[in-house]
Amino acid sequence: KGGTYSTRGSLQETEIKIDLTTDAASTTAAIVGSATGSAGVLLPGGVRIEEVEVVAEVAATSGGAATLDVGLIDTDHSTVLDDDGFVAGLALTSYDAAGEKTVLRVGSTGAGAFIGTTLSSPGYLCAAYNTAAFTAGKVVIRVKYFNPQTTG
Repeated sequence: KGGTYSTRGSLQETEIKIDLTTDAASTTAAIVGSATGSAGVLLPGGVRIEEVEVVAEVAATSGGAATLDVGLIDTDHSTVLDDDGFVAGLALTSYDAAGEKTVLRVGSTGAGAFIGTTLSSPGYLCAAYNTAAFTAGKVVIRVKYFNPQTTG
């Protein structure tokens, strides 16, 4: 379902595919992939989040005005660190056509509180919906981050 790419330079990227009908099937955040038995995709602590991309692989649909939340659950697999720390209430219109891409940076509509900050602890990517359930759709979430360097 996902993992971290080996890249050159300081910017790293973790990518995960979310099936909106199974991985974001509730208003309660769940670790992505847990519905099918996956352990999830772990994001390290101590990294600074630069931006998040949301790419529609399969157009999302809903019987209402669904919005998407993506965040982190602690390594204990139950404590929610922030259920919308990366993607916060992103409207269905941002991923309702295959190939549609939305880039979330500090101040963007739908950007969660983790963007632009350094994560204090590691966690598993989680997802949920708000308002209405999804009836179809798959999105790819790419979290781009780097390890802050200290000088002294």
